[in-house]
Amino acid sequence: MSDDQFMRTEVVYPEKAEELAALLQITFDTVYENRFVDDEMRAVFNGNTVFILKGENGKLYGYYPKYNVARLTNVHYVKPDVTPMPEKYKRWFYPGERFHLYNTQLEKRKQ
Repeated sequence: MSDDQFMRTEVVYPEKAEELAALLQITFDTVYENRFVDDEMRAVFNGNTVFILKGENGKLYGYYPKYNVARLTNVHYVKPDVTPMPEKYKRWFYPGERFHLYNTQLEKRKQ
């Protein structure tokens, strides 16, 4: 997590970006009530972090929860500078709905 993170606001579809940011804020707020989210990850969600999200169609979206900013177009990142999310948090979700996180140890035992 870096203190010099930033993300430019959406210029092509600003209204859609505002709508997406509102929905993502609802989703990201659910991490605080999920008992399977550890304190370190809560700090990441609450910190100065830009999230790069991949949609069902493979399109990239950016979300900067610190300022509740979403970006729909021209989302780029430098791969060596990205810290990948732990596998436990790599789940599909729909913006506006809660994250569905589970105890990964229990899931491994079920397989």
